[in-house]
Parts: sequence; C-alpha cells; structure tokens
Amino acid sequence: MFLHYVKCVAILRLSEFSTIEIVDYSLQIANIRSEFAKKRDAFDKSDRAFLAGKDSMKGKLLGMFSSAYYHREKLIDNADVVYGYAFRGYEAEGDREFSYPTWVLFSPSSKFDENPLLLAGAAKELLAYCERQTKRKKDKLYYATKDDWGEPKYVELPQELTHGSLIFLSMVTVRTGANPHFHLGLNLLLADKKSSKEVLYLPEKYWSEDYRNSYSGKEKDNG
Repeated sequence: MFLHYVKCVAILRLSEFSTIEIVDYSLQIANIRSEFAKKRDAFDKSDRAFLAGKDSMKGKLLGMFSSAYYHREKLIDNADVVYGYAFRGYEAEGDREFSYPTWVLFSPSSKFDENPLLLAGAAKELLAYCERQTKRKKDKLYYATKDDWGEPKYVELPQELTHGSLIFLSMVTVRTGANPHFHLGLNLLLADKKSSKEVLYLPEKYWSEDYRNSYSGKEKDNG
C-alpha cells in the first residue's frame, strides 16, 4: 500500500474560513456528547467491536500486538468526546479499510470546548518550535512530532507553546472504514487517560447532523 505525506496546510485553512463561519462549539460538543452517551447505553457486542476495531479479522490482526488493543472496551465505556486538531498524517490510497497514523493535539480543558481552534494555534507553535531545532540537537518533543514511526501518547506540550494551557500530543489512527471522509483539521476524539493511553477517532456514524454538515463543508474547503 502506497502512502504519501499530507502537508500541514489545514492549520491556516481552518483559521481562514472559521472567520466567516459562526459556530457555537460549546453547544455543538455538548449535543454530540449527549447523543453519544445515549447510543453507548444501548450498545451491543457488534457496536463495541466496531468502535474497538475488532469487527474484522484484519482489524484484530492489526491490533492484537498492541497492549492498547486490550483496553479499548474500557476506553469506550469511560471516554469523553473531545475536540482534537489533526495537523499531520498520511493519506491512504485505494483501500477503504486501511488504517494510517495522524498526529493530533487535544486537551481535557473546558476552554477548548468553547474555542477548539486554539488547538490550531498550538499546532502552529509546535511546528515552529520543531523547525528551530538544530541538526545536532533535537529533543524528545521534536521526535514525538516529526518521527514517522513514533507513537506519541499523551505527550504534554511545554506551557510556553500553549500559553499556560494543558495540551497533549498523541498519534491517533484513522480507520478509513469508520471515518471515510477524514481530513486534517478539527476532529472528534474519544479520550480517557485513566482507561487507556490510546485515543480514538469518533466514527462518523456517531456524529451529530450539524457536525457532519460542518465537517463536510470544511472537507470541500480543504480539497
């Protein structure tokens, strides 16, 4: 399977068209959480298998060698839906069931419920920080951000890059069967650090209608 790198253009594009689109992000995420909580209460085994990526032999084989794979049901039971900002990743060609990595910033702080676009600013700060690293001296944060083979999990960004806010960096896997319209930029995550260091994308089938329409519009703008 051929992979090609997706450049981090979403950071500027999202900020550009967000100025003309008025979104009550706090209300949006509250509605999404409420809807997902109701659906989660009614989950059967097939729903849990789908969310955990265990609904196919391919998914089971890909996950069984990761310790996080065995904590996904607990994560699904306890996770909160939060905004995340995906600023780099890979784009898969041809295989709708292919999985590929993305690098995402997110936070448990309620301030990002109100304005998740602050995460885009943090991503820009992080990338600028990495660019300032010299060839002879590159720190752990550089490799967590830039290493294509790394799998950062809940790496806390320095406060000088976040203006004092708590923001984490994690590698989050895109399952194209669950999120076929994925694009870089603002996305929805399932996260609960106490249950698992893994973070999952909320599959499209659990999105609210208004978020789905908003996301589709951003996909066109990014296209």
